[in-house]
Amino acid sequence: MKISKIVIAVLAIVMISIPVFASAATLPTPWSDNTMKIFILDDYNGITPGAITFAYTGGANATAEYKNDQLWLTSCDNWAANLQFGASGTAKKMAMVGENYPGAAEGVVGYGFYFKNTSAAAIGLRGHWYGNGGFSCSTSDKPFYIVDMSGNVTEGAFDANGALMIDVNQEGYLLVPFASLSDSWGAIDPATQIRPCDMDYISLYVGAVDGSNGGALIIDDVFAYGTSAMEGVTVEVNDTADVSVIAYAVAAITGLGAIVVAKKR
Repeated sequence: MKISKIVIAVLAIVMISIPVFASAATLPTPWSDNTMKIFILDDYNGITPGAITFAYTGGANATAEYKNDQLWLTSCDNWAANLQFGASGTAKKMAMVGENYPGAAEGVVGYGFYFKNTSAAAIGLRGHWYGNGGFSCSTSDKPFYIVDMSGNVTEGAFDANGALMIDVNQEGYLLVPFASLSDSWGAIDPATQIRPCDMDYISLYVGAVDGSNGGALIIDDVFAYGTSAMEGVTVEVNDTADVSVIAYAVAAITGLGAIVVAKKR
């Protein structure tokens, strides 16, 4: 359910005194640091449903489809080091951004996306950025952040293989700092040289996906985030959104905080 700016403005009056995420105040995410903003790179809204033809699969046998305005990765039989999806809205966003869109050197801290695992088993996932003439992957012991659907932020560390596990039925947002990536080829420093406007595809580095139960690894709302001036996005929250999420959305719309996105229902 999309909440209008008018409704949010009314909620702001009611909830002006509610503290927002005080327990996560030190974590560097837009959900816990009101100096950070979000720029949506691809939200899949309005995309025609149907099977996806991959631009590249990294040697894995994989299937995916656009469904319910989301990207559904329905199967993968092996670790795919560069599973490339022709991004549905990225070209439009990048054209709007232009060459002057800020990158890692100007305060864009990292990227993230909404996820939900409705498949039959846990799914391994690495932080992965494709663009800038190469690709970069997450490094062991470097941090990532998970935001649950109530807006709670948890810091984790990539394992010895640079991966994390997404449990069955787990849902939220994964945020990967560019500083947690190392360059696999392309000779760039991800922490300072990644530029979101140089990304040609949304790309995943993912392990086996068991969609035998009709489920999938669902991806949506791929975004860049950081302290640079970035274009705002529509704030969407669900019917049962935690009050703290709505309060934070209020701060965003009224200019008091960062833009926050909660997955629409």
